[in-house]
Amino acid sequence: MDIKTDVIEVQDQHWKEFTLVNNNGMAISILDFGGIITKILAPDRDGKLENVVVGFENYQDYLENPGYFGGALIGRVAGRIEKSQFEIDGKTYTLPQNDGENHLHGGANPVFINLFGQLFLLKIMTKSA
Repeated sequence: MDIKTDVIEVQDQHWKEFTLVNNNGMAISILDFGGIITKILAPDRDGKLENVVVGFENYQDYLENPGYFGGALIGRVAGRIEKSQFEIDGKTYTLPQNDGENHLHGGANPVFINLFGQLFLLKIMTKSA
């Protein structure tokens, strides 16, 4: 298994893209910006490796389209929490509102806009390897 690191400059920011390739040529590429999965090469029915990830070809488009979450690591919340509240074991929790009166995809500072550390991403990528 090989791991390759490329540095990509996007609007004066330096992102890293990590690519993990197995012995069969299958590969996954992930950015440290948002943990965005940019590529998964998998064989088609004829054995030809094709990228099966839907995303932008130009990395700058990820910055210019902040509402597009494709391929990104999302969290604390993946979706919309109605009225920005939920209850667990009888206790009500209130979250910041960022979609009208609702809470959407983690609020004003969602996980997908963070830069993730190299060790964190490589650990995720190789966990099942």
